[in-house]
Amino acid sequence: MESGLWIFRALCIGFTAYMAHKRGRNPWIWGALAYILLFATPFILAYVARREKRSLQQYLAQYPDARSKRGMSCAYCQSNSIRLWHQRGILFMRAKHLCNHCGSYLYDS
Repeated sequence: MESGLWIFRALCIGFTAYMAHKRGRNPWIWGALAYILLFATPFILAYVARREKRSLQQYLAQYPDARSKRGMSCAYCQSNSIRLWHQRGILFMRAKHLCNHCGSYLYDS
């Protein structure tokens, strides 16, 4: 019974660290916070680190090394493989640029 709790805790910490990495936050700090708060941390992270639209100019201002000779690259893993993902809704259309290698959100166009 006790080992099941530790497995659940490890999964919660891992999921929170993964979410933090994807949202551009420090996974070690959020993982430590998940160890203490367990259930609440993924919800707190989802609220605090909401993704706002980021333009190419904002992305380059934050990560100036992302521009390479062959175009744009991922600021997290330095991959040049970037895909364009269209997200459509009833009242909106959003084109997001994502890294093909690590899946990180880069910017909108």
